Amino acid sequence: MFTKMAYSYGESQMNLELKLYGYVMAAGVGAILEMISSIPAVINALLALMTIDILSGLGAAYIMRNISAQTCLFGMVRKTLVLMLVLASYILTYMVVVTSGADDYRLHVPAGGMVAGMFCMYEFISIIENCAQAGIYIPPILQRVLKINNEPLPFTKEQQNVGR
Repeated sequence: MFTKMAYSYGESQMNLELKLYGYVMAAGVGAILEMISSIPAVINALLALMTIDILSGLGAAYIMRNISAQTCLFGMVRKTLVLMLVLASYILTYMVVVTSGADDYRLHVPAGGMVAGMFCMYEFISIIENCAQAGIYIPPILQRVLKINNEPLPFTKEQQNVGR
């Protein structure tokens, strides 16, 4: 097929098109890498931890023999909602900076980074839970973290319904 194309277009025409495709691909890869490098480090950490959480959850489900498409879909929807919440917190932080008229955005509270950092801790705890379910030894100090995380908050029923 390429020999026919080379014959019909001419050798230099085909080389020129291949070089052009190569340049377009290189520019696309460069643009993607630039976007990734401009994302705050806490967001990159959150995305990495979410990926590890998904993989560790699938591994634990495989070991326990209870893989469920519905559970996977539910987890993906939850992670999407978390990312939307983090994005919304970054937007609100940006809006505070713009409306305040400050020149330096670092003078304000980094609400987006704080929300993303909180969810990073949540993902880390979820990874530990997945490893525990898979039968991996968890050190006692991390077992205490899991125990505290799984205990219900000491609210009365009236306190839970406030604001509804």
